[in-house]
Amino acid sequence: MKTIFSRIFCTVLMLFALIGTWGTANAQDPFLQMDELESRLNKKLKLQNMNLNSIIKMYSNREPEAFGKLEEYIAKKQNAPDIGKAKKLQAEWNAKKQTELIIHHKTHAGGKWTYYAFAASDDLEKLLKDIADLHWKVNDMNDMYVKARKDAWAYIRMRNAKRANELINKAKLILSESNKQRQNTNKLFEQLLSSSHTPLDTAVLDGRGLWLRDVTSEVLLFVVEVVENGKYVRAWTTRAKGGMEVTLDGRNVVIK
Repeated sequence: MKTIFSRIFCTVLMLFALIGTWGTANAQDPFLQMDELESRLNKKLKLQNMNLNSIIKMYSNREPEAFGKLEEYIAKKQNAPDIGKAKKLQAEWNAKKQTELIIHHKTHAGGKWTYYAFAASDDLEKLLKDIADLHWKVNDMNDMYVKARKDAWAYIRMRNAKRANELINKAKLILSESNKQRQNTNKLFEQLLSSSHTPLDTAVLDGRGLWLRDVTSEVLLFVVEVVENGKYVRAWTTRAKGGMEVTLDGRNVVIK
């Protein structure tokens, strides 16, 4: 299986070298500053409206953000009349949290996402990281395909048929290869699941986070999310254990 991975990596790298990269436009959005100001105002309003009872309700509903909200409340509401209760709850929650694992999916696109928990091993971790990396590389190729098509239409409007045709052919090459690589990557994961690597736990979710209890040993997490009918597949993998908070943010995995 490792040999197959090596071949796929070489194919993807060669394709990137063949295609090259296109520069991206860096035009300034005239409403960007307004959006940033609105975002800051919303944060201030949320802080003003924050109260301990709402945080306790989040915890009761097993919303992963509850811990961070309580931490923020204690840091920014030092003069609140219930600050003593808040600190006591923080100590109690942190004690329970030692056998709990929380996953924050900040970049969740609103569709379904799936998590798998495997028994941790170095070999399996390497394979899963390879699979995740290949998915992101194919995502990049799909972005390049969209860019090539857009550029082709621009040359068509400029009546430059030769350059437009070159870009259309390049776009076709990218799309064909990205589809092939996506199918190969999916098959590799299916083969992995059908072998001796049976997940300890798995679930399909539609929320922005996950709260696992009774996590008494280290596990290897693999999270995958399909976006835009399979055009993009986002995947992450990491080792984790009870007491941790794992945040999926862009391509990164942040562990606290």
